[in-house]
Amino acid sequence: MRKLPAILLLTVLLGCAGIVAFAATSGDRRLGEAISEHADEIYRGDDPVVSDDGGDVPVVLFTDFNCPDCRKAEPAINRLVKEKDGVRLIVKQLPILGRDSEIAARIALAADAQGKYWPLHKALFEARGRITQNRALRIAEDLGLDMDRLKSDANGDEVSATLAKTFLVADAIDVPGVPFMLVGDHQVLESDDLYGDLSAAVDEVRAKGCTAAC
Repeated sequence: MRKLPAILLLTVLLGCAGIVAFAATSGDRRLGEAISEHADEIYRGDDPVVSDDGGDVPVVLFTDFNCPDCRKAEPAINRLVKEKDGVRLIVKQLPILGRDSEIAARIALAADAQGKYWPLHKALFEARGRITQNRALRIAEDLGLDMDRLKSDANGDEVSATLAKTFLVADAIDVPGVPFMLVGDHQVLESDDLYGDLSAAVDEVRAKGCTAAC
């Protein structure tokens, strides 16, 4: 897991008014209580959602395109979406690894407005090396996105607000770093059998439900 620094200032680039402050909290709050308090922001925000029509179990992923551990987790996430019925994947961009990561996150969030978030997400994680602005834009163009619209949306207030909300909710529930994964209101840790752990957690949530209003 790539850890969040004790204090992270996210400068929301290209037209956002101001700076979003992220401060790691003391960690003394229980995760379940924090999730219950912030359920709407976690499960019903403006983040990209990948789902079939019957997606009833939310899987929440906090991620950064330039995070090696996030890249390592991607095969399990992709397999879960492809093979596990009823999964509703909610992807929260948490770009903690610098300017390149934030710009890549902006471009990916802008692609959601064209219905191309998931193809771009997968292509960015499949690309080797650091994802820079030029690489992200080139990959987006190869996928056939409207580039003028993409650039405008990436610089817009809506994307800035989505990023800001993600940092705030990450602070509120004490996200320690990326990748950070929730199935319903249960955290799933990185492991050698991440797909198996995620799949089992989906089955448990489907059978027992969530404590939080997820």
